[in-house]
Amino acid sequence: AVVGAAALPRTEVTSKIWAYIKKAGLQDKVCVMGTSIPSVASQYLEDGSIDKIFFWDPALAGEAQLQIAKILSEGGKIAAGTDLGIKGYENLQPMAGQTNVFVGTAQVAADKESAKQYQF
Repeated sequence: AVVGAAALPRTEVTSKIWAYIKKAGLQDKVCVMGTSIPSVASQYLEDGSIDKIFFWDPALAGEAQLQIAKILSEGGKIAAGTDLGIKGYENLQPMAGQTNVFVGTAQVAADKESAKQYQF
């Protein structure tokens, strides 16, 4: 916690961290990774303030959510091994420690160069 600081949204806190790293000249001296999308993080990837981002393609994630809604609305169940027929969501598995949260393998890790291929 930071004493005396007003509460800020997570996105604003993240931007302030990246700005501090750049101002302090810490690019390439610390390793910063986190969730973001390329359109938000590209400037920080370019200047070296962050090294890598992790994200899910929002179009594929949306398709997965719609497929899950369809399965459930038709009385089906989501269980280990469920195949949604969408890349990265072919073999859902329970999240560790959860009984009703399932994950696929659709996450993307991108650095300065690979993030350029994503237009969101």
